[in-house]
Amino acid sequence: MRIAALALAMMTGLGLGDFLDDFESYSPGEDPDISPDWSREPGGGYVLVAENGGNQVIEAFFPDSAYIGYLCDGADIWGDGSVSMDFSVTGSGTLMTVIARLQLFSGEAYVGGLIVWFQPFTYAYIGHVSMTGEYELLYSGTGPTMTPGTWSNVRLELEGENPVTLALYLDDQPAAQVQDSTYNLGPGLSGFALIYDSAVPSVLADNFEVVLAPQAMEAMTFGALKAAFSD
Repeated sequence: MRIAALALAMMTGLGLGDFLDDFESYSPGEDPDISPDWSREPGGGYVLVAENGGNQVIEAFFPDSAYIGYLCDGADIWGDGSVSMDFSVTGSGTLMTVIARLQLFSGEAYVGGLIVWFQPFTYAYIGHVSMTGEYELLYSGTGPTMTPGTWSNVRLELEGENPVTLALYLDDQPAAQVQDSTYNLGPGLSGFALIYDSAVPSVLADNFEVVLAPQAMEAMTFGALKAAFSD
């Protein structure tokens, strides 16, 4: 699906605007990967749409892997703006993250999220991840408490290049801001990922949203597409 998303981005001049998936358009039990808006990373687990309190959410399943990853082709390639998602976790040793500026060739990306290390205690982080899954933390610190069954919103905002400014918000409250002058990732794809390292957790997620900065809407040119393919 990445090739199809790339072709669409090239035809439309990159970026169709803001994107929101609240998973209400699917039937319970469906994998969002059936939609052209989503691509599931191979070799990992998966999510299925489920009913929760009168709303539809996605529920994580880890049959053969401790990792789940999805890329949002529907949000296209973008640079400045924000990516956010709501998460609910029951189980310690669980990482939930949103992904931004994922490079199509190198596989690098920026990530921001929460680690429930011993529920209800969490760590918040901003980082860079390589194609092989190696994380380099650009920021880490104490996050909000997260009791089983509660929800937390994770939002990562990005602006500029050389340096790239990354700001993490948790439940709409500022948690951290850093500048990256090492990787300087340009426009790319976005998505989300889930990882665990102890007992299999129960994870729900909802309301994946990308909001482009106003100037980003105007700057979506062939130059931005070229940057998305640079290493």
